[in-house]
Amino acid sequence: MKRFLLAIMLCSSSFLVNAQELEVPKTQIPLITKISASWCPHCGNWGWNFLEGLLQNNEGKAIMMATHYSGNYKTAAGEQLASNFGIVGQPEFYLGTDKISANSSNYSSMVAMVSSNVSTIAGQSPLAQSALKLIMQQDGSLKIQARAQFFEKTSGEFYLGIYLIQKNFVGYQSPLGNSAEHKNLFRGAIGDENFGDLLVAGSVDADQAFDLEHSFNLNATGYSSDNIEIVAILWEKVGNKYEYVNANSSNTIEIVSSNEELERRINSFQVSPNPLRSNGTILLSLDQPIEGISADLLTIGGKKIQNIAMPNLLPAGEHQIELALQDRLQTGVYLLRLQSAQGMISKRLIIQ
Repeated sequence: MKRFLLAIMLCSSSFLVNAQELEVPKTQIPLITKISASWCPHCGNWGWNFLEGLLQNNEGKAIMMATHYSGNYKTAAGEQLASNFGIVGQPEFYLGTDKISANSSNYSSMVAMVSSNVSTIAGQSPLAQSALKLIMQQDGSLKIQARAQFFEKTSGEFYLGIYLIQKNFVGYQSPLGNSAEHKNLFRGAIGDENFGDLLVAGSVDADQAFDLEHSFNLNATGYSSDNIEIVAILWEKVGNKYEYVNANSSNTIEIVSSNEELERRINSFQVSPNPLRSNGTILLSLDQPIEGISADLLTIGGKKIQNIAMPNLLPAGEHQIELALQDRLQTGVYLLRLQSAQGMISKRLIIQ
C-alpha cells in the first residue's frame, strides 16, 4: 500500500488555478488524529473504543482521522505526522497538535472532555480557512481545487496539505483480527510534500487568498468515490514543527460529463441570505426548463440531513423557492445540493 500511494503522489500536480467560485467559510474546525498501528493490541482495544466514542460525539463538529505510522496501513505521510507530533507510543490521540491525555483507565471519561474542547475550539475566530471542490473527470481522475484564505493580517510560514481518507474499510487490526471495521482511515498525502504546498513565507494580508489544484487517478486506487473524504489542513511551520491552524473536508464529488448539461441550464444559483440564521430563499435563474429536480441539505462531509421541497417542473426564468430548515441545526458550514437527470451542483451554506 505504501508503494501504491507513492505512485499517486508522484502523479499529482500543483499549480495556481482560477478558483473564484470557491467561497471560504469563516469557520474554525477542530482536527482529531489517532496515531495507530495495525499490530498494536491497545490500538484495537481501548484506543478503538475511544475513537468510536469520539466519532459518535463529534460527527459534523470535527474532522477525525486514524493515521497509521506503522504496520499494514503505514504511509509516508502517516510516518511524518507521527514524527511531527513527537509520539512515544501508540495509540496516541491529538486535538490539533496538542496531545490528548487518554489511556486505558480514563478514556471513557475523556470522551466528554474532548467533546467540550471541540465545541470551544469551533467557537473561536479562525486565522485562516480553506475550501475544496472535487471534480471527477471522464478519464477517472479526481481534480481537487483548493483555496486558502487568511482573515487576519499575520506573518509566518504556512502550508496547505491535502489528504485522502477512506471512510470505511474492513481489514486486520490486532487483537480484533481480519474483520475489523476501520473508520476514517488515513491513506496518505495528495501531492509531493507530506505537509502540502507552501502558501507564504513572510507577511500575509487579511483576505489574501491562495488557489491550488491537485489531481490523481482515483480509479487506480481501488477506492470507491462514495467511500472517500478529502481533507485540507492548514499548517504553520514553527522551527522544525508543523503546528495545526485549521482544516476543512469534502466528499461531495461533481461529475464533469453530466454537470456541464445542468450548468448550461442554470444561469445562476444562490441562497439568500448566506450566512443565514433561520429560513432563507433559493434563487434560481434558468436558461432552460428542468424537470424532476431535487434539493438536499448536506453536512460539509456529505451526509444528507434534510430534503428541501422543490417543484417538480421549473420552467425557464427566475424562481424563488422557500428554504425551510429543520430546527436545531448546528451552526457551521453545510452544502445545498441540486440534482436532476442532467447532473448535480452544490452551494456552500453557512448557518449561524
